[in-house]
Amino acid sequence: MNELHDLLRQYREVFDEMQAATADIRQAIEELNQQLAETEAPYQERLEELTHQIEYQAKLNGVNKAIKTEWAMVRYRAGYVRRTWNDKMLIGYAQAHPEILAFVKETHVPPKISIVI
Repeated sequence: MNELHDLLRQYREVFDEMQAATADIRQAIEELNQQLAETEAPYQERLEELTHQIEYQAKLNGVNKAIKTEWAMVRYRAGYVRRTWNDKMLIGYAQAHPEILAFVKETHVPPKISIVI
């Protein structure tokens, strides 16, 4: 366990060094991202308005397939019912009714270690 603690200490030290070495770059990126967001804002607002108008027109005209123009494409996705099942309850139910196990697909996911700083 001491070796694990030592490795985690080393990991944190290298991480902290990286953060310090890139602090100015991260600050510059943050400032550029802010400038980008401010510049894009009025365009994004207009794009949202146009999106709502396009969706309205597509529904009004009964669009039920993709429509491609020289400027853009409108894709249609049919509505559907999303269904989820309570896995714990079904596993319990399967103990009394094993025939439902024929409909189960299991995928084994290996354990994974993650490091949180």
